[in-house]
Parts: sequence; C-alpha cells; structure tokens
Amino acid sequence: MRNSTIRRSSLYTVISSTAILAVPFVALAVDPLHPLGSTTIETVIGRLIGAVISLLGVLALVVFIWSGFSWMISAGSADKIKVAKKNMVYAVTGLIVCFSSYAILKFVLNVAIFGAASK
Repeated sequence: MRNSTIRRSSLYTVISSTAILAVPFVALAVDPLHPLGSTTIETVIGRLIGAVISLLGVLALVVFIWSGFSWMISAGSADKIKVAKKNMVYAVTGLIVCFSSYAILKFVLNVAIFGAASK
C-alpha cells in the first residue's frame, strides 16, 4: 500500500513539474494584443488540435520514461517487470497514435479546409 502511494505521488510530482516548467514557454509564445494569433476559425481549431496532440505525446513520453525507471528499480521482480513492459507498450502505442493522428489531421485540414489539393 505504501509503495503504490509513493509511486502515485511521484508520478503526480513529475507531471505537475513538467506542466509548471512549460508555462513560461507558453506565456512567451502569446502576443498580448492577439492571443489567438489569427481570426480564422480554421487556424484556431488547427492550433488547438495540434496543442492537444502535442500534450498527449508528451504525456506518453513521460509514461514511457516512468516505465523504464520502474523496470530499472524492480529488483528482478517478475510482476513489476511485466507491469513496466506492459506500460512501455502502451506508451509506445500512444506515441504512434499521436504521431499518426497528427499527420492524418494535418493532411485532412490541408486538403479539406485549405484546399491544398486543388492547387
């Protein structure tokens, strides 16, 4: 019980630290007069989707690193290694889904909304 509480609090610490460290970079990227950067809804939606997919990719990478760390400190316990491997597979699957969804959405937005295929 105590180990799971320590691991959960450590995971929360890693995730919150990552979010806190990212805040200054996001704040520097925003123009105070035009916070959305553009007035077209297509561009705003595209940027929002890209930001969400990027955050999910970062989360999958954090899970992958955390799983590797868990594997290293498992001390040879077969159950802990099995859980760490399973989490690594899930993280890699999440990264593949994030990258492929980003590519598919970029293609769809370019073709359907911006009409890049007609040029």
